[in-house]
Amino acid sequence: LHIVETSTVLLGPEVYDFTQTFYANLPAKIGEVLLMAALVYHSLNGLRVIVMDFWPASTIYYRPLTYGVIAATVISMVPLGAIILTPYLPWG
Repeated sequence: LHIVETSTVLLGPEVYDFTQTFYANLPAKIGEVLLMAALVYHSLNGLRVIVMDFWPASTIYYRPLTYGVIAATVISMVPLGAIILTPYLPWG
């Protein structure tokens, strides 16, 4: 999607500007927040897997580490989501 959106610059400034306005609305920004949440979760979960691979004794903490990854994702997404969504909300 990013490649297609960026390549519209080759079609002229009108097409590129239209594409940019298409992505500058609340549903698109909600999609960006969900994508960012997936990226944050994926990176934190990757760190959990690395810890468990390099320190096999940590596998007894599988469930707490998983809950920690989920909690860290939710906690980090509150300010990140607010930063992204605030300009598109009625009070922003």
